Amino acid sequence: FRIDTAHMTYAFAVGSDGRLIHLHWGGRVGPDSDFDADLARLGPAENKGVNHNIGSCEYATADAFDYDSPALLAVFPDGMRGARLVYDSHEITDSELVVTLRDPVYPLAVSLHYRPIGALDLIARRAVIRNLGDEPITLERMFSATAYLPEKNYRLTHYAGAWGAEYTRNRVPVQQNQIVLENHRLTCCAAQHTPFVALDSGSATE
Repeated sequence: FRIDTAHMTYAFAVGSDGRLIHLHWGGRVGPDSDFDADLARLGPAENKGVNHNIGSCEYATADAFDYDSPALLAVFPDGMRGARLVYDSHEITDSELVVTLRDPVYPLAVSLHYRPIGALDLIARRAVIRNLGDEPITLERMFSATAYLPEKNYRLTHYAGAWGAEYTRNRVPVQQNQIVLENHRLTCCAAQHTPFVALDSGSATE
């Protein structure tokens, strides 16, 4: 699967085990680019991660040998935590790509939606999670996407402050750690923090 915008290409594929494998997100590549060569280098699932994130799971679910932070963490009635989502089907319309995944053992399905936004180099993503069974499934975590960035030295920009001093810019380098931005005021847009985050490689001035 490949989504092209004016200056960007996003690509992923169905691996030999049925799971979705992330291939590329970055500058636009030519139509003759051979992503099959990237797939051929992957090898077993436990050896994933070669070639700068090629081989990483497109939507992480705490599956075996998937060490990325899960976008979806499901707990099934028998106590099993985590899911193995494999390709089931896909649909392409004029405005959206929808890829549906299913757990081969448990009654769980996830549809990943990808929608390019106009002529911009933007892709909107969301996940629709469905319980296909009769017993409840607990979702400890459900995020819209797993994102793998091209390898660069990034800085993170966010805005925080106080009444009368909203939108104070904060910038920090992104290192091998977890950065959590939260607002505990029970409102979506309190002055103390704005629900916005941006990453750049140090040269953005906008």
